Amino acid sequence: MALAAVVEDSDFERDAAAREVRWTKQRLFGGRRGTIAFDAIQEVFLEIRSERSDSGLSRSRDARVFLRTREGALAMGSSNLDVKTARDAVALPLLTLLGRSPSALVERGPGTRL
Repeated sequence: MALAAVVEDSDFERDAAAREVRWTKQRLFGGRRGTIAFDAIQEVFLEIRSERSDSGLSRSRDARVFLRTREGALAMGSSNLDVKTARDAVALPLLTLLGRSPSALVERGPGTRL
C-alpha cells in the first residue's frame, strides 16, 4: 500500500492560445489537477541531481523541471530526465511560450551556479 502513495503519473499540457498550463497528477488512489496561468509563473527552474554509481566510478546527472508560482513550486513530471532533455525539450520551449529569454532559466543543484 505504501508504494501506491509514491507512484505518480503526471501530465502537463501547455496551451499557448489560453496562455495556461493544465496539469494532472494521478496516483493509484486519487489525484489532483489544475491550471496555472502563464502570468502566474514566476520562475522556471531545473533541479539537477547528481549520483555516483554503486562502484563509485561513474556519476550521472538528471533533472526535474519545476514551475514556481506565488503558491509554491510544482514539478513538471514525476520522474527525472537527463539534463539536456529537461533543459532543451521541456524548460526552454516553455520559457519561449512565456515570452521569456532562455537566460531566465534557473538551474539548481550540484555543480550549478546560483
